Amino acid sequence: MKDIEELESYFQKALDNYYIKGKIHSYVSGENEFDFRGFTFDGLQYIESLDQPNKSSKNIFVAFNFSDDLNTIFNTHVKEAIEELGLTYTIVNQSSTDHNKAISDEIIAKLKSSRIVIADFTNHRNSVYFEAGFAMGMKIPIIWTCQEGHEDNLSFDTRQYPHLVWSDGEDLKKQISDRIQVII
Repeated sequence: MKDIEELESYFQKALDNYYIKGKIHSYVSGENEFDFRGFTFDGLQYIESLDQPNKSSKNIFVAFNFSDDLNTIFNTHVKEAIEELGLTYTIVNQSSTDHNKAISDEIIAKLKSSRIVIADFTNHRNSVYFEAGFAMGMKIPIIWTCQEGHEDNLSFDTRQYPHLVWSDGEDLKKQISDRIQVII
């Protein structure tokens, strides 16, 4: 807080929203005393919600290497898994982006509005590492995936996360569907 007035403003806002119990005592001298008596149930729920960004979002951001074989698998099987759950399959590539916008701005905007990020590390595309890292920083849950035969080449910094290792599109679809249902 830059000063006592800012603290008082936040304290009063928390009281008004029923996030905390307490009172502000104002004295004739012009000084105020903050009487904090604890968090309310609504306050605790609000604090917990900070760890679950975009909880009401239907967007699932999917990052993968746009090679022909992976395009087919993701744009068919993964898309079906997501849409069968009533969610929205979201990818950003050159063909899905307005040419007047920077693609990185579009990626960040879509990531920020997503409930979950699916990051596939098959063929080890650098942008997937970026998108997964950005999601981690935003506390957005990530479903880490990798096709069988590519898991030994995972970067040391992502190898520690549990990856869904998949054999074909149907296998990936089932595993993705199961994992999304656990998260939501």
